[in-house]
Amino acid sequence: MMPDDELLRLLHDDCPFGDPTTAGLGIADVPAAATLTACDPMTVCGVEAAARMFELAGARVRRPTSSGATVAAGTVLLEATGSGGALHRSYKVAQ
Repeated sequence: MMPDDELLRLLHDDCPFGDPTTAGLGIADVPAAATLTACDPMTVCGVEAAARMFELAGARVRRPTSSGATVAAGTVLLEATGSGGALHRSYKVAQ
């Protein structure tokens, strides 16, 4: 698992001056949900770090899978709810 300070650094590096898309769309405070799913059969890796990244941005997370699990295409890896700003800030880096 990556330490919180490293995850925060990755988030900051992606949007050091805020997220212009979030600001432009006006979604910062809009309630939102995100679901990350497996596109193909895979062995899950890094889902704990991705979940923590969403949490550090202010989202609530449900993680039905863990790293090391072998899953089929379409399996839900992570679900996050929170503000549009929190989710948009996190999803690119969490992927």
